[in-house]
Amino acid sequence: MITEALGNTGGGLPKALKAFKSLERLKGLGGAETLTRLKTLVTGMEDRPLLGVDIAPGSVRVVQMGSSTAPRYRLEGYAIRPLPAGAVVERDVSDVAAVGEAVGEAVAALGPAVREAAVAVAGPSVSTKVIRMDGTLKDTELEERIQQEAGRHIPYRPEDVVMDFERRGRVAGPGPRSGTNLVEVLLAACRREAVEARVAALELGGLTVKVVDIEMFVLERVFPLLLEDTDGSVAVIDMAPAMTALTVLQDGRALYTRDQPFDGPGYGPDDPAGMAQHIRQCLQSFYESGPYDEVEQLLLAGDLRHTAMEIEAALGIPTSPADPFTACELGPGVARVDLQRDAPALLIACGLAMRRAP
Repeated sequence: MITEALGNTGGGLPKALKAFKSLERLKGLGGAETLTRLKTLVTGMEDRPLLGVDIAPGSVRVVQMGSSTAPRYRLEGYAIRPLPAGAVVERDVSDVAAVGEAVGEAVAALGPAVREAAVAVAGPSVSTKVIRMDGTLKDTELEERIQQEAGRHIPYRPEDVVMDFERRGRVAGPGPRSGTNLVEVLLAACRREAVEARVAALELGGLTVKVVDIEMFVLERVFPLLLEDTDGSVAVIDMAPAMTALTVLQDGRALYTRDQPFDGPGYGPDDPAGMAQHIRQCLQSFYESGPYDEVEQLLLAGDLRHTAMEIEAALGIPTSPADPFTACELGPGVARVDLQRDAPALLIACGLAMRRAP
């Protein structure tokens, strides 16, 4: 499924919306025909594992989880392979062949028996909007109505996107239209080319894509593995060679996400003071976007160039690496010392690998 990870999502998004299901039928179909049924995550709904594949700006990360029964997970193995410059620009796959080659190398190094995978989309390619519709409509009727009205609600031409939706519940609260048959529906859309590029890259790497998820909701899924207490306001800073992605979660629910390139003097991953200033600017943009609580804790993910201690000293906010494997069992081929170094870069891939095949 898909979110308003559109560089900036001000309002909160519903936790129930978990994954955009990318099926083989998406390829080659027109925009109106690609409205597929959204599947919410039900632990144990299927027992077929998926590889989690994170296509990040600087590298491809592949994770295999042996169990998805919380609270105890098992990391069977992982692999990280670098990408050449320009293969992924911001969030877009620019060189499908290069990404596919890296995926293939990672899969070969990991050697998993499973060849089905989950991958995520994020950034300006993705958009969601909550709309109100007649709750008496059947799913088929609701789908037809959404197809007719999609152009009013998404920032792209309907024929250029893959779309999905989910009912959220009846409209509640005071007002002349409360107590009616209106329901809130979350409409999600992603540019078709962004989905197809990821599917093509994974196929080149020898994998079959079963799920296309949204990074914002992947973070919600993996978040309970990061902290014992998920209450309060927590910011996850995902670092890449030329940008960061800030996602803020309140009580485990994603409220806001925004990508921010390194584009000012003194900014950049090689300078701790500049990085701290960059994070401070990201947080300020978050505070200015709505009446939110101050962030109580920072989690650092991605390609870390500085220690959590350095960032905490500069910002005065409790900071730690985002390690989803602290309480995980480890497969025989996983070295704890290497995993401690690599864990923050594996955050999204881990959350994807926690999915099961639909």
